[in-house]
Amino acid sequence: MRGRAPRHATPRHATPRHATPQSDRSVTDAVFSPTQHFPICRQAFLAANLISPKVVDGVAKLLVKSDMNKLVGKGRVAQLELAERSFEEARSHVAEAAQHGLKAADHDGIYGRFLVRVALHLTGKGKMGFEALPCLALTLGKLQKGS
Repeated sequence: MRGRAPRHATPRHATPRHATPQSDRSVTDAVFSPTQHFPICRQAFLAANLISPKVVDGVAKLLVKSDMNKLVGKGRVAQLELAERSFEEARSHVAEAAQHGLKAADHDGIYGRFLVRVALHLTGKGKMGFEALPCLALTLGKLQKGS
């Protein structure tokens, strides 16, 4: 029994392989302000990562820790507050439109695209959003031409 660890001891690699590294949780761990949490902005950042064309080891890499670090600071809190208010306004406008016949799928799509576009704008990655995807760019081009 010499040299062997007791059965009750924690294994050397106790962290499961599927556990998310700390650096990949930058959106949820970012502290933008000591008094405000900006929950809708966080939703927007997560939604932006969900549409990411860049995935490494199963983790979206559109918005990374350095992007979140750019948003942490006194100068950016005002922008985050404005974005949070805009999200709340947009949610109420889209909900009002839903009462007048807008389908739920359309409601969610409109609001979701708004979240993503604002999140990418805040992080300076606006050109990497929906318009950067080739199939959507072609569709948008056709719509603009009127065909």
